Amino acid sequence: MRSRKVLSGKQLAGTAAAGLLGAVAFVLLDGLSSVTFLSTLWWLVAAGGTAALMASGLLALLLVGSVTGVSVNRSRLLTERRIKEILGSNAKTLSAVVETNTVLENLRDSVERMRDEALGDVRIDSVLARLEAAERRVMSSLETSTMDHHDSFGAIREQLETLQRQTNTTQLESQVTKSQKSIRSLVISTARDTVRQVEALLQLMPRVDTSTRRYPASSGYSMNPEGLLLLSDLIQKRRPHLIVEMGSGSSTIWGGTAAQGVDARYVAMEHEPEYFQKTQLLIDGFAMHPRVECRLAELRDVSTPRGTMRWYDPNAFSDLAGIDLLIVDGPPGWTGDLARYPALPVLSDRLADTCLIYVDDMHRADEQEVFRLWLEAFPDFEAVDSGVPRVALLQRR
Repeated sequence: MRSRKVLSGKQLAGTAAAGLLGAVAFVLLDGLSSVTFLSTLWWLVAAGGTAALMASGLLALLLVGSVTGVSVNRSRLLTERRIKEILGSNAKTLSAVVETNTVLENLRDSVERMRDEALGDVRIDSVLARLEAAERRVMSSLETSTMDHHDSFGAIREQLETLQRQTNTTQLESQVTKSQKSIRSLVISTARDTVRQVEALLQLMPRVDTSTRRYPASSGYSMNPEGLLLLSDLIQKRRPHLIVEMGSGSSTIWGGTAAQGVDARYVAMEHEPEYFQKTQLLIDGFAMHPRVECRLAELRDVSTPRGTMRWYDPNAFSDLAGIDLLIVDGPPGWTGDLARYPALPVLSDRLADTCLIYVDDMHRADEQEVFRLWLEAFPDFEAVDSGVPRVALLQRR
């Protein structure tokens, strides 16, 4: 019987390392990449186990470092602990394999001494049989250990996939929670706003005569009841002589009614012919002319500190001087960025010393920026608290 070659200590240890690396490669690389990886490892073993041992050490360090890097919660810490346990078990396995290989080497030395002493073939065959049996046990143990590690790393991969799904679920739950909070906040704010508008309308209605005519609705793009009530309050309290409104519509009728009550003149500017006609019909229907009027003022290029911008034709204001109350509710935002900015630069010379500027739609970013730029460019004006979320007031110091 011909004896089989016994692996050296380094080669056997390298074989064990290759088995572990093969299991890791199967889990982490999958498919053809793991096959290529295994082929390379067996080549390293054939050349000498040292290279494979070095590769095993490097992979262990990388694996532990990688797991440590992603341990962001308790589950990941448990997974890292499991990996360390497996690596510790592998170290014990390698130690046992090395010890067993030492026994095999001693047996091989005995066989060689026997051969040198020319002992009988029977005794040599007996020792060789024992040697082969021991080698088979070592290889079987190594194979079993490798399979165990393969199963362990497969379980770790499943745990990581479960953690990923749990993470995605947690993120989804977090997004749903945020959406629920946003919806709840929106519902509450809408309900509160509705209450404010109803309360404002209840206070506003007694100030107008609805016995024979129906006032236009304050909805959509129109000034809301809270803004109309503030406008009525300001007109009654300040008793202006000249009121100029940028934009026209239902606010022209509500504001015009308050202006009539203090003998003030009310002039609205409208750049769209269609809306100009509608507002004019309302004014005629409420018999407000000539104290209340609407002028068609198309948008033209005007010079401002920020350059040329589109705004109402300045000629429409040629006979208006000493404006006591300026209502900035136009042009619409879609006509350009900072569409309402030119109002103060263009009309500043036409404003009375006690003029108050009423700015609607302050819930929008453009109007907020316009208001900030005015305060920056015109230090003789200051902001005044309106008490209404969508309205800002500006007056001379």
